[in-house]
Amino acid sequence: TKKDGLVGFGDFEVIYNGDNLGTDTYPTNAGTYAVVVKVEEGDNYTGATLELGNLTISEKSITENDVEVTLPTTWDEADEDKDYDYETVYNGEVQKLTSAIIKTGITGVIEEKYYFANGTNADGSIKWQAFGENEYPQNAGLYKAVVISNGTVNYTGTVTLEYTYKITPRQITFKIDDKGSI
Repeated sequence: TKKDGLVGFGDFEVIYNGDNLGTDTYPTNAGTYAVVVKVEEGDNYTGATLELGNLTISEKSITENDVEVTLPTTWDEADEDKDYDYETVYNGEVQKLTSAIIKTGITGVIEEKYYFANGTNADGSIKWQAFGENEYPQNAGLYKAVVISNGTVNYTGTVTLEYTYKITPRQITFKIDDKGSI
C-alpha cells in the first residue's frame, strides 16, 4: 500500500510469477511464487521495480477431519465385545456407506473399497477378500468398508478409514391367513 502523504507517483502493482493479480488478490494454491512490486513513473517520482524474492505456500496434510463419511441409518453400533463396529439386519438391499466425501474447500480424490470375511489368517485375524468393481455387500456376513482419501493440489498425504460391519440373518416370521394356510 502507499504510504500516507506521498503524492505524485504512478500506479503500483504486485506481480506473482509474472501475473498481475491486482493489489487485493494473492496466490492461494500451494507453490512458490516470485514476487515483484512495480511502481509506474509519476509527476514527482521515477518508476521502480523491486524484486522481493519468493513467496512459498506449502501443501497441507489431509487429515481424518477433512473426510466426511455418512453411515446408513439402518446400521447400529455393535457391542464392544464384537469384532466388528456396526451391525444391521439383512433386508435384501445392498449395504454400503451412504456417502464418503472430502469436505468443501479441501482438494482430493476419494475411493471406497469393500471386502468380505473369507476365513482367518494363521495369526487368527480375519482374512479379507475384495469385492469386484461395482459389487457391494448384500447378504448376511461380515464385511469391511475402506475409504481412502488422497490429497491433491493444495493437500498431500493419504487418510484411510475402515468400518467393519455384520449383516445378520433376518428372522423368519410366520403369518397364518384366514384360510388356515401358511
